[in-house]
Amino acid sequence: MSSGLDNQRIDARGSEPLYAQVIQRLRADLADGRLKVGQRLAPERELCARFGVSRNTLRRALLDLEEQGLLAAAGRDGWYVAASPLVELARGPHSLTAWAREAGLVLTSRVMHQRLRPASPLEAAALGVEEGAGLFELERLRIVDGLALSLDRSCLPGALAAALEGIDFAAASLYDALAERAGLVPGGRDCVLQATTADARSARLLAIPEGAPLMLVHETVVDQRGRPLEFARLANRGDRWRYRTTHLAPELGGAGR
Repeated sequence: MSSGLDNQRIDARGSEPLYAQVIQRLRADLADGRLKVGQRLAPERELCARFGVSRNTLRRALLDLEEQGLLAAAGRDGWYVAASPLVELARGPHSLTAWAREAGLVLTSRVMHQRLRPASPLEAAALGVEEGAGLFELERLRIVDGLALSLDRSCLPGALAAALEGIDFAAASLYDALAERAGLVPGGRDCVLQATTADARSARLLAIPEGAPLMLVHETVVDQRGRPLEFARLANRGDRWRYRTTHLAPELGGAGR
């Protein structure tokens, strides 16, 4: 769907730079609702003709709006209006269910897999079990306010499978279930963030173009006694997810302000 922009050209004799005038015009369309979340903009060639600017001028304006989080590039599919990003604060293990509840968002899940299977070498090392030992795998598509946000895969030691049997994880929180049925709560996590792009399956499930940006989060979570509890891979939409953390400088011994 094209953007529905008017045909009025940018004033080349105006006091504002051409790219800044393009930004103002596009921001006005966003504010007035002529451009809506998820809508694809007209092709760059058409936008250049409408505004009467060069491709370089238009691209500078689009990149500026992308940096502001208002637009998102989707490779050959052009440019889309980005939704407001959802920000996770790095405060320690925290279920998405609890996070959504605190943020006043509606979270639903679609269970892709809920099964026992052999552990790969990487999973075995992370969970402290033998390679090939049984592990419990839970993969869910997480949907926030009606929009697919992330594709999450959690792997736990197979010994916990019996405690989790029969739970409908389309609605239930994994961490709540572990606390209620096994007396286990997250005690800490090691978290690695990786930028990547969506493969065909992830793109289809997350309703984004193949090759669109993803933020992968790899987590190794331990329980309250420091024992391996969960090895997770979270594939978050790059146009919707932000991860915020604050690092404090260590105190210098004997030094003061």
